[in-house]
Amino acid sequence: MRVHHPVRRDVRAALAPLLACACGALGEQPFPERRNPTGVAPWSDLGPVEFCLGEVRVAPASASELGVCVPDDAPAPPACETDADCASRERCLCGRCTATACATDGDCGADMVCDLGQRYPRCARRCTAEAQCAAGEICQSERCRQGCDVDAECQHGEVCSFTFHVCITAHCPEVACLPTESCRPQRTPLALRGPSVLPHDGGLLLYAAAQDGIRRAVGASGTSFRLDPIEPVADGRAPSAIATDSGVTLLFERDGALWRAESDDGKTFGQAALALAADLRWEGGALAAPAAALDGEELLLAYAAASGAGIGLARGPIGGDLAKQDAPLLAPADVEDPLLWRGVATIGDPALLVVPGGPAGRGPILRIYFSALGTESSSSVELGQPRRPSPNASIGYAAAELAAPRPSVYAWNPVFDRTVAFLEHLEERAPAVVFHDGRYLLYYDAGEANIGVAVNPPIVPGE
Repeated sequence: MRVHHPVRRDVRAALAPLLACACGALGEQPFPERRNPTGVAPWSDLGPVEFCLGEVRVAPASASELGVCVPDDAPAPPACETDADCASRERCLCGRCTATACATDGDCGADMVCDLGQRYPRCARRCTAEAQCAAGEICQSERCRQGCDVDAECQHGEVCSFTFHVCITAHCPEVACLPTESCRPQRTPLALRGPSVLPHDGGLLLYAAAQDGIRRAVGASGTSFRLDPIEPVADGRAPSAIATDSGVTLLFERDGALWRAESDDGKTFGQAALALAADLRWEGGALAAPAAALDGEELLLAYAAASGAGIGLARGPIGGDLAKQDAPLLAPADVEDPLLWRGVATIGDPALLVVPGGPAGRGPILRIYFSALGTESSSSVELGQPRRPSPNASIGYAAAELAAPRPSVYAWNPVFDRTVAFLEHLEERAPAVVFHDGRYLLYYDAGEANIGVAVNPPIVPGE
């Protein structure tokens, strides 16, 4: 697992003399104790969030429907909470134990790999000797497998291959199930974007936008959620939810404006009312990506110009008229750095978090997370040819005193930027941060992988 630090090693030493006295936003130290949850940096990426639609796992929109053939007389798979509740070749997939079809090792959890040597790849345990497999299994091609003569000798989600006399998964609709079998779905495509997360009954409540509207999901661990209800709860994009005394207030984007809807249970929302429209010159005629937080009984609403020209702030009573600041709270030039974040062209996707007072007797602090499009890496040489890095979207951080928001930009932005081989930067947009179970969780748009999550303090291998 990679630990994502806001500064690359190749520049840290060179910058130390220049920034030895530099502080972060509002006096926060640039490199806080790594085991202390600060919610600023560094972060460990935990990978894609698992979403379940009933007993079916949600996959990116580019994926196809996928299931496994099971005998019609097979018993229902047992309920589970973790993989440890299941048999040796099964995984806990959306609350049910089953052999699991896969495409990569990432589909298989920490203790299994994707057995690509099978005609229909499935999650399997790696082995070098039969002693590492469960009773009755053999170690074949470094994978634990089960011999069989009939389906009843196999585990949930498996059938017996009468050709090879081994338990397999048969993927449907890729293959037609036998007349005595049915296709049990395991995967369905659904693009989810723009997460908003808040504490809920000891767990977490998450809203995200799908192709057909805003979806609601609940989860306990922070890495796995169940869509509830299975239908959209509102018509819009880029949701931001806050808990109020009367239920949930949902802000969202629709047709270049920001809208507000109320619900007493977080599932059924009333008719949406206009919250903000684009009426300032810098907003460019369209608003996007609302981000809501509460200051007592007052609503704070950050938002982005759809053009990426800046992030604005409005405030007012919950359910009442909101008053905007005339100038952007943050603009691209405010977060640009000549070395660490160059050529920042756009900024948007704000997220707000109110935390207790800062140093020197300051009042509550408004934390502002955002995404911005810029360049982090320097040019490199590959095969003797120069390679200029491409701009990409990463997550940045700023903070302000709640009483008079004038943001101080963190000195070591971006705070979250996934890299491959130090040079290839992946995209991260639409951050949402929540404190849960003694740690901060950062949810973000992960492009093709739907929504990802990172944790602070970071996970340190070997500790």
